[in-house]
Amino acid sequence: MLITPAVIFGPGISKFPISMKILLCDDSLCPDDDLRGVDLLVVPLFGVKFDACEMIAALGPTGFKGHIRVVAGCLPDREMVLAELRVLADRLGLDIELSDCL
Repeated sequence: MLITPAVIFGPGISKFPISMKILLCDDSLCPDDDLRGVDLLVVPLFGVKFDACEMIAALGPTGFKGHIRVVAGCLPDREMVLAELRVLADRLGLDIELSDCL
């Protein structure tokens, strides 16, 4: 799911109006869409055909410089998973967070 402009959930300031675009990524990772105007990308930690790590790696050539929110179920070691995701995202200059809301 893509949200532009971004809504910063929590104590931050939200920009309105919000426009959302939902991409159904079945066989492909869908990063070939123009993502330069997107502020927030919401992806599942584990998908049917790919996972968040693969999606983050695929974002490199797209020009995406927004924020990524990865959603997952309860994780036994949330901090370890977030650290692994940040290693990938930091190389691309992306902000990432892990949300336990799935």
